Amino acid sequence: MSRWMKGFWLCLLLVLAFPLFAMGAETGEDGAQERVFDQAGLFEAWEKEELEERISREREEIGMDLAVVTAFRQEGSSAMEYADDFYDEMGLGEGREDSGALYLIYMDGPGEVQGEYYISTAGEMIRILTDERIRRLGEAAVSRLSAQDYAGSALLVMEEIEEYAAMGVESGQYNYEEETGRVSPYRSLRWYEVLAAVGAAGAAAAGACLAVVRDYGMEQTDRKRRNASMAYQAQARIRTDGTADRLVNQFVTRQRIAPVSGRSGPGGGHPGRSTTHRSGSGRSHGGGGARF
Repeated sequence: MSRWMKGFWLCLLLVLAFPLFAMGAETGEDGAQERVFDQAGLFEAWEKEELEERISREREEIGMDLAVVTAFRQEGSSAMEYADDFYDEMGLGEGREDSGALYLIYMDGPGEVQGEYYISTAGEMIRILTDERIRRLGEAAVSRLSAQDYAGSALLVMEEIEEYAAMGVESGQYNYEEETGRVSPYRSLRWYEVLAAVGAAGAAAAGACLAVVRDYGMEQTDRKRRNASMAYQAQARIRTDGTADRLVNQFVTRQRIAPVSGRSGPGGGHPGRSTTHRSGSGRSHGGGGARF
C-alpha cells in the first residue's frame, strides 16, 4: 500500500472515531452508589437492599439515574421543592442533561401515616414521564402508600418507570415551561435521517482527507506556482470609488405571541405534555405528586 493511501486511511479513521472517544470520556463508571435514602426510617433493612438492587439494574438498563427518598416534612419546603433540591444537591443524574427521576415519600411527621408523594424528573426523563404518565404512576403508588406499604410503592414506581423508559418518548410529546409559557416539542430522528447524517459526515471526512493527501503528496510544478501567484495577485487588487453608505430608514416588526391557556397539573387534559419548572438551583425539572 502506498504511503499516501496509508495517510488517507489513518486520517479517515481518526475523524470517524473521534465522536466515540468523546462519548466514552463523558461516560462515567457506575459503582455501587447509594440510591435509596430512607431518612424517615420507613423501610426494613431487607427492603432497602431489595430496592438498591432493583434500582442498580434499572439504571444500567435505561441509562438514566433513579433514586428513592423518604423524609419528614420540612417547614417552608414543599414536596416538589424538597425533591428537586435533593436531586440537584446530591448530584444525581446521568449524561449531559443529568437525566433521571426521584421518587419522594414525604411524611407529615414521625408516627404519622399520611403525607405526600412526589416524582421529580430531569433531562431526558422529563420527556419520557409526561404529566399523564406521572398521574398514572401516582394512582398506582397511592394504593400502597395508603396501606403503609412504602417499600412496595417504591418498587412499583421504579418498575413502571422502567417500562415507560422502554416505551420511549410518546408521539406528540412537548415540554411546557410554567414560568414563561414556552413550548418545546420533541422531535426524534428517523433511522434514514441518521444514516444520511452519517453518510454526509463520512463523505465530508473522506473529502478532507483526500484534499490533504493530494496537496501534500504531489509536487508543485512551475505552471502551478505561476497560476497560484497570478490568482493571488488578482484577488489582492482593491478598488475604491469613494462611495459612502448611508442609512436611509429602518423598520422593527413586533408580533404578540398569545400565551398558552389552561395551565394545569399532571393529567390536566393535555396529552403528551410535560410541565416543567425551575428548581432553587435554576435547573429545569418536571414532575408531579399528590397527598395520600
